[in-house]
Amino acid sequence: MLEVINHLYDEEREDFRQRIEIVLADPNRPWPRIDPRTWVNTRGYNDRELDTSLKNFLAERDKSLDWFEQLSSPNWQNSNKGPNGLLTAGDLLASWLAHDFLHIRQLARLHWQYVGTIADPYQTTYAGPWKES
Repeated sequence: MLEVINHLYDEEREDFRQRIEIVLADPNRPWPRIDPRTWVNTRGYNDRELDTSLKNFLAERDKSLDWFEQLSSPNWQNSNKGPNGLLTAGDLLASWLAHDFLHIRQLARLHWQYVGTIADPYQTTYAGPWKES
């Protein structure tokens, strides 16, 4: 769970908001390089405190929401070439929300697994199995 929260924090600052800002302000500007897969280790996600990590993420999300409120007539059709092809600012915004939901699902699964671990010697089978869709 700690890794997921720290990932969301870094994505908030260095991926989605930053890329939408770039696409809206200067669609031809290249995106800064990111490497979320290596950040887990290089940034020591598991060495951090969960409470602090969660507060950092929520503060960064507040900054994003404040930034959105300040936008005046953004052109969601502005586009930039991303790693998987041309993306509009609207594509990035929709992907940002979808990314959140992917990690909410991941956190729910981690919680479900955790309950199964701490319930020992009791079983959680009556609740039903976890099925990935």
